[in-house]
Amino acid sequence: MALQINILEDSILLMSPRRLKLSAWFEHIPFAFFLIEVLKPEIFVELGTHYGVSYCAFCQAVLELNLNTTCYAIDSWEGDPQTGYYASEVLADLREHHEPLYGSFSCLIQTKFDQALQNFKDGTIDLLHIDGYHTYEAVKHDFEVWLPKMSNKGVIIFHDINVRERDFGVWQLWNELKCQYHNFEFVHGHGLGVLAVGMDQPDNFKELLNASGYEATKIRNFFSRVGYGWKVGFSHSQNQEELAQSQKRLRTTQGELEQSQAQLHQTQEELEDSQTQLHQTQGELAYSKSQLHQTQTELHQTQGELHQTQVEFKRSQSQLHQTQGELEHSQTQLHQIQAELENSQTQLHQTQTELENSKSQLHQTQGELHQTQVEFKRSQSQLHQTQGELENSQTQLHQTQGELENSQTQLHQTQTELENSQTQLHQTQTELENSQTQLHQTQAELENSQTQLHQTQAELENSQTQLHQTQTELKRSQSQLDQTQEELAESHSQVYQSQRELEQSQIQLHQTEALLEQSQIQLHQTEALLEQSQTQLHQKQEEWNRLQTQLYQIQEKLELSQTQQHQIEAKVQQFQMQLHQTQEQLQQSQTQLHQTQEQLQQSEIQLHQTQKQLQQSEIQLHQTQGEFELSQFQQALGNDKDGQDQMQYRLFVWEACRAYHNNALTKMQECLQQSLKYTPFSGTQTVNDWLESLAKFSSEKGCEFDTYSLTNSEEWKQLMGRAVRIKPILGRSRFVEQA
Repeated sequence: MALQINILEDSILLMSPRRLKLSAWFEHIPFAFFLIEVLKPEIFVELGTHYGVSYCAFCQAVLELNLNTTCYAIDSWEGDPQTGYYASEVLADLREHHEPLYGSFSCLIQTKFDQALQNFKDGTIDLLHIDGYHTYEAVKHDFEVWLPKMSNKGVIIFHDINVRERDFGVWQLWNELKCQYHNFEFVHGHGLGVLAVGMDQPDNFKELLNASGYEATKIRNFFSRVGYGWKVGFSHSQNQEELAQSQKRLRTTQGELEQSQAQLHQTQEELEDSQTQLHQTQGELAYSKSQLHQTQTELHQTQGELHQTQVEFKRSQSQLHQTQGELEHSQTQLHQIQAELENSQTQLHQTQTELENSKSQLHQTQGELHQTQVEFKRSQSQLHQTQGELENSQTQLHQTQGELENSQTQLHQTQTELENSQTQLHQTQTELENSQTQLHQTQAELENSQTQLHQTQAELENSQTQLHQTQTELKRSQSQLDQTQEELAESHSQVYQSQRELEQSQIQLHQTEALLEQSQIQLHQTEALLEQSQTQLHQKQEEWNRLQTQLYQIQEKLELSQTQQHQIEAKVQQFQMQLHQTQEQLQQSQTQLHQTQEQLQQSEIQLHQTQKQLQQSEIQLHQTQGEFELSQFQQALGNDKDGQDQMQYRLFVWEACRAYHNNALTKMQECLQQSLKYTPFSGTQTVNDWLESLAKFSSEKGCEFDTYSLTNSEEWKQLMGRAVRIKPILGRSRFVEQA
């Protein structure tokens, strides 16, 4: 006999599953509905529940068929190496869906499979679903230890019998068991094996087990198509939801991204400007550092040269002091010579008259010589800065002193003849001492005021010019003196020899003057070198001043760049502060929005509560009206003992009519189902009586009775299955006749 499946009559096969989670079991949900309807188990146990797709499908069928079935889901909800390990949120999500719908007849047990064995007696489980750890050893162990718990109408179903990868071994155990028990298998949805381990099976289930060939293929194709349709529909709806959520998140993310990109672009522009200015500043700073380094190097060189010049100047001063000491020693000797010449002055007294003219001329020459000596002493003050040239002058001076000593020796011999000349020499020495005093003063002034050097050089040039004039006049006076000496020779033959000696002295004096002129030439050369050194020093100072000016300019540029950098940093900080303020304002706006939403939610909650109270009031009003109408209906039926069944039947039908009027189809279904226990009619007559009662009640309430909508409802279709099987009770024939 072939298994007949009528989709219109077996509308449970087309129920929409309430537990929507992506699972390989999704394609077997129609068969789970069918299996519960056919077997009507008293106890159903599932080993390995995970998300609860299969388990909730079995529970949904039990609820829809209104069966007296107790269901148990056993799982550790920790995962395994095949499914992966997961957190407690999986069980929490399942409980949230399970408890409100199936908590009255179903229980979720979090434990190991073997630990749950003690909670079930042998021979009590009618339907067992094994879907735990899928290795051959694990599934075989589960089958063997739970087999004694199966009843005489027990059925065990195995999932994943068509998975032959990794360490899955359910297919291997299934091949062993299907040779020992009646079975039926599906290959779609990873495979599902149905094993009848009990001998007492319903006839329509036996038809499934005995189906073979074309019939089995039709059954497999039917459940595969229905299951695949649900899977495709669920996948499509889930994909649509995920797509909508993804698009929403994408739009939000794009908005945030555009805003972030705008801020980033603005920040990058400011950063690029700052970096450009920073690079310029760094270039200028590097250039300034290089110039500063060069300037410092030149400054160190100049300082070294200046230090060397100062050392040479100090050495020249020490040598000059030594020369002055030697000169003082020479002056002391000269005083001794002057004392010796005093005796010679008495002898020269006779020649004073003749030499008065010569004296006057000599006096003028001595004045000019005095000026020359002053200028010479000023020139000597400048010789302190020139060491090498002063040494040459000192050497010449020593030579002159030697020659002077020789002349002094000769003067000892001619003291008598040179009294007049000694007098003049004494005056000259006095003037020389005054000149030396002025020389010391001039040296002190030179040490205190080097800044007057240029003026002194100009005066030196003038003095040199005067010196040349003086020398010319001196030569002229010497020629006059020669004439006077010739006249004296002619006049005074006694002093002839003395005059010759005097001429020799004069010749020696000329030699000394020549040496002096050479010394002056060397002095001019030294002064020229000094001027050149001073010019170079002045150039170095100007260059140093120029470098310092450049350094100041570089420092000013550096300070300006630092100021600009600080301004840029201040702008960046200001921008960051503005961004922070904007973020704070956004957070405040979000906080206000959140508060507004909370207030709105509270208002909605209050509104919902008010609506609930109103509904409760309406329900209470309807209940009161129903009780009042029920009491009136009971009084109308009367209290005839022989009509108790009639009264119960009418009461349930009246309550069903009232429930239909209140649009409570489930309540209507329950009342009409209870009325079947007391109906005296056949199934068809009972249904007709129901329809007439509902139409009459609706007419009394002034409402339209929609027969088409009622007969196509799920509740009415379920009642039809029960009403058709009702047979009239013979003991109620009198009631039927009365009806």
